[in-house]
Amino acid sequence: MVSKLTVFAVQVTGLAVLLSLLYFWKGLPLAAITALVWLDKAVLVHAKITPYFGVELLVMPTILAGLHYGAVFGFLYGFVAIPLFGGFIEMLSWIISPPINVDWPPLLPSHHSLSWGLAGLVAGLLGTALPFVIVAAASAAAKNVVEYFLVSVSSDDPVGPSQVLNIIYIVLFAVFVERYFSWLLPA
Repeated sequence: MVSKLTVFAVQVTGLAVLLSLLYFWKGLPLAAITALVWLDKAVLVHAKITPYFGVELLVMPTILAGLHYGAVFGFLYGFVAIPLFGGFIEMLSWIISPPINVDWPPLLPSHHSLSWGLAGLVAGLLGTALPFVIVAAASAAAKNVVEYFLVSVSSDDPVGPSQVLNIIYIVLFAVFVERYFSWLLPA
């Protein structure tokens, strides 16, 4: 049996290689944005608070990708890159404990991916003309409206207040990024 520490070490090693490649390809912002995805998929997912409190980090990387690299890149980052990278991380985690309930195959875009991509698209279209907090709020609102519609159409699960909490959380996280990590924002 493989220990949690071994899987974590493999994830960190893979992350270091990926972040190095991204740094040399597009610079520090894309490497830091991708590190946020890893933080959500490898660390925050174990807290198991996302469905109840709307806490997730995946909207912020797509917003930042859209602001830095444009609307199309932001959409593709949310729709394609996050499922690929996140699916790889989740499959590594399955070595330790196989999933009990897999709601979507790993590495494939889902309705969540579509809503993340939409957030990147909205951020890229709004650009830097508006304050970052407003762009983040508009992107998170667009993401959650689409998510609410897609989840309510495709399943019987109640959506609950997590969408509203997610928008509030993203706005608070945007204020945090703007205040303490302003180097992540485009000039």
